[in-house]
Amino acid sequence: MRVRNLKELQDNIFKIPRDSMLYHISRNHMSRWLSARAIFPVSSFLKDITWHKLQDVDMHRQIIFDAIVAYRRMRNVGVVALFDRHKFDRYAHFARIGDGSLGGKGRGLAFLDNVIKLRPDFNRFPNAKVQIPKTVVLCTDVFDSFMEQNNLYQIALSDASDEEILQAFLRAQLPDEYIGDFFTFSRISMKCSECWLVRLKPSMLQFIIVTPKLI
Repeated sequence: MRVRNLKELQDNIFKIPRDSMLYHISRNHMSRWLSARAIFPVSSFLKDITWHKLQDVDMHRQIIFDAIVAYRRMRNVGVVALFDRHKFDRYAHFARIGDGSLGGKGRGLAFLDNVIKLRPDFNRFPNAKVQIPKTVVLCTDVFDSFMEQNNLYQIALSDASDEEILQAFLRAQLPDEYIGDFFTFSRISMKCSECWLVRLKPSMLQFIIVTPKLI
């Protein structure tokens, strides 16, 4: 059996033959393997759980499995989920459209969302709930696609008036692959007074805010 990454180790830890497992844990190979892959928190934790201290192969399996699960959960705290028009509803809280960077505003909101989730004491007051609005962030690749498809960089970077720039953006067409996402979010946001759609550029933000009125 060959294990190439953390996910495969988690999936196969209970399948590794006992003799092989004993060979590796008795020589501290698990900790070294994790350290070589820069997974230092789990490596450091397992380094202190030696065969000399705990001579039970199955217990070692469970401890390694639990440590990996805890580590992966820790890494996923604050991760912004990819928007899925088939699953997003009024109960969804924070998502992104696109695979690029969140941008400054998006990262700031994601950071605040994470801080609030990690501090339950923020909500210790009755009738007061601390939270950010339900948010969908348009990543930079969506914005770039919109700008390039409609040749908007030239006018956006020109000396044209704000009104001329706004009208150019309003005449532009959204990238076809995202139209369904925008319609889904627009429909849900009409039912929700706490929905935000965030983008880096004010002109793009104006365009998206105007769009729901057309639906």
